[in-house]
Amino acid sequence: MKFKNICSANKVRTILLCICMGIVLCSCVESTEIPGKKMPWGRKKHGVIDVTSDNVATKSEKVAFLTFDDGPSELTEKVLDILKENDVKATFFLIGNQINKDTKKIVKRMNEEGHQIGVHTYCHEPECIYSSADTYYSDVLKTEVIISKYTGVPAMIYRFPYGSVNGYIKGYRKKIINKLSKHGLEYCDWNVSGEDSVGNPTAKKIIKNIKKNYNVYDNPVILLHDSGSCKETVKALPEIIRMYKEDGYSFDVIKNRYRPVQWKSGK
Repeated sequence: MKFKNICSANKVRTILLCICMGIVLCSCVESTEIPGKKMPWGRKKHGVIDVTSDNVATKSEKVAFLTFDDGPSELTEKVLDILKENDVKATFFLIGNQINKDTKKIVKRMNEEGHQIGVHTYCHEPECIYSSADTYYSDVLKTEVIISKYTGVPAMIYRFPYGSVNGYIKGYRKKIINKLSKHGLEYCDWNVSGEDSVGNPTAKKIIKNIKKNYNVYDNPVILLHDSGSCKETVKALPEIIRMYKEDGYSFDVIKNRYRPVQWKSGK
């Protein structure tokens, strides 16, 4: 009987140890970013992810993330019409001083139709917004307040004009990224570009630019623009969507991506 009691006690201790180990292991898995698993990173105050590439071979699904900078504009409703016709969701990085009584209905429509809205800048004038870390911080928050006012939804993400690795911010890049992360905002770059704001490309050229890298990534973040001068982007958009869909991609908004694309810099 004593032997049985000892065995029984040891068995209980073993079971409890296994349970404890299981809890620890589960905790580690949940807090680690696993390639291929979507992680709800939006608006959470986590550390900065600094990556050069996210082409992880183990991703289980092909999802494209269309992003548009520089809106709202006179072309935005045309872009929204095309997205709606094709049942596609996208992410818009907006310019704050272009959100007003004339364009607020467009911003509300973006939100109501399931698109994500992020901060691009308030005025998009580099000498003004990038003059110091404090100036840029104020610019982003000013735009976030405007977006929240018209949508009732926090922005969660922002995109640096000219990307997160540019000469304007090299002296305070890490400082501003960490400060905005503590505020609950994460930055998002891109890994595929239509180059539609460089010169005056035709729709055919924009599509050609996309094709250079469109299927390199399982989860591409595609840079396009929504300014009033980007009429060729609107012409190219249906073909870009068709191209991705025919290659087995679906579309989603950045907050549902397992992590944002963030360029690496040592400064």
